Amino acid sequence: MSQETMSGQAGPLMSRVEVSGLLAMMAAFRSRTPSDTELRWWRDQLVGYSSAECQAALLAHSKTSPESVTPAQIIGRIRDARHRTEVRRQRLARDPETDRRRSADAARRGMAAVYAETGWTRLPEQRAALTVPCPEPGCEVPAGVMCAQTGPRPRRDPATGVHRSRRDAAQAAAAAQDREVTA
Repeated sequence: MSQETMSGQAGPLMSRVEVSGLLAMMAAFRSRTPSDTELRWWRDQLVGYSSAECQAALLAHSKTSPESVTPAQIIGRIRDARHRTEVRRQRLARDPETDRRRSADAARRGMAAVYAETGWTRLPEQRAALTVPCPEPGCEVPAGVMCAQTGPRPRRDPATGVHRSRRDAAQAAAAAQDREVTA
């Protein structure tokens, strides 16, 4: 007769001994021994929560409050802990490549704003390279955005911070444009 937990799985039913141990922990904080009726009531209230979860919640409560704890407070702490665990799992399950690319894009947009606000200028080679999208596999950022680090070894030009293939593509685009103008 266990209740459904937040994750949809049935939690283990604590035994009388486990509930008794939990209340003994509580009694150590309150200097009071629980009655059999209280023991049964607590057991009924904590259906679906493991002994370890309840003990952890009780210890957490005792660190932050000198007051007696109720089953509702223990359940609240357990639900919060389960929620934090689920959020951590979801965060770890995200695609790290997507996160890395998203963070790199945000950093580059931020630097462009810093350059504009401070009046800094880029090297002519860098400025020219940023006029074309990067053809480097794995980077492929649009024009105007700095190249991303792809792979464990740096393949970007140290002076300009863009991939050599992008620098070469920009030079080819400039040469093609020059040919059109002179033709």
